[in-house]
Amino acid sequence: MSEINLPPEQQECIKAVDIDRLYKLVDQSLYNEEPSALRELCLEACGEYIAAQLRAFERALSVHAKAKSAKKRAGTETDVRRAGGALISSVQQMRERVETEEKEGHLFFVDDHVMQPFCSSNNLSVSISFRWRVKTSDPWVYGNAKFTHQYSPTPPYHSYPPKRKQSTADEVRKRETEVYREWDHLRRLALHSVKDFFKQGGSGDDIPAQFNAKPGSCGGGLNNHSLRFWG
Repeated sequence: MSEINLPPEQQECIKAVDIDRLYKLVDQSLYNEEPSALRELCLEACGEYIAAQLRAFERALSVHAKAKSAKKRAGTETDVRRAGGALISSVQQMRERVETEEKEGHLFFVDDHVMQPFCSSNNLSVSISFRWRVKTSDPWVYGNAKFTHQYSPTPPYHSYPPKRKQSTADEVRKRETEVYREWDHLRRLALHSVKDFFKQGGSGDDIPAQFNAKPGSCGGGLNNHSLRFWG
């Protein structure tokens, strides 16, 4: 599962979009009242964010094409233009992200493909692999950091006992789901923590080989500061 890095094929699709052409095709789609002209840009392959904005634009176009009265069409045309602007903006934002990731990738890379654990123990851990260098002429240095967390589930406040007692199998599945959800939270926090450290100019030499999560003050769970291993 990709978390902090855009897949290479997605990056190439985003870079291939001609922004000027996109502007023209959005206007053409409004004029034709249907979005087929946009297909040449392969926006669906540019990732979920852009694809979602494309679907929103298509829905707005569909509503506009069905509108009859002048008053209604004026309103739906405004919605189409707004959705088209959001679509163009999403491509521009993702283009900037690609440029940033490529620039950062010359000096560091955090591998966000982390294997899901097979056990459901409350002793959670995530290992993050990375590489870095000070200058582009330097050889890569590879490292690994292990982040651990003792999961202590607490019953929600104002909870009511179930009307019917759960079976043992249902209880096991529920517990496994809760443990995995907490592990996935740990995974995402660990990835962002390591990447943020590098983005702020940190050295891979200063990343600890192992770091125990700092429990939050409310309930002892994980929060955005739990895996901040630097001052």
